[in-house]
Amino acid sequence: MGNSVAIYLSIFWLIYGIGGLFGYCVPKKYKGYSWSKNYSKEQGICWLMIAIPCLFITVLIKLAWIEVGKNLLYILLLVCVPGIVYSFIIDKKYNTLLKEEDTNEKD
Repeated sequence: MGNSVAIYLSIFWLIYGIGGLFGYCVPKKYKGYSWSKNYSKEQGICWLMIAIPCLFITVLIKLAWIEVGKNLLYILLLVCVPGIVYSFIIDKKYNTLLKEEDTNEKD
């Protein structure tokens, strides 16, 4: 059961990441700026950095018939750490850009 949920989530993240690479999935607060396309692409890369390792690990575990139980959560968290860290870095970068743009508009 846990493997199936992880596979479905990984596929969703993969589709969302591909959508981000092509410019979809941009939140409203980031739309309309000169850097909006870059934000979308970098967020797409982030989702792919999370999706691909998760999908690979869960499919590998399912095909190998390895019973990992609750340890699957720890394995997935471990392989997702680079994507999560990258996401925090990107979010901080674009929040700073957003604040700079907002202060420039007020002046």
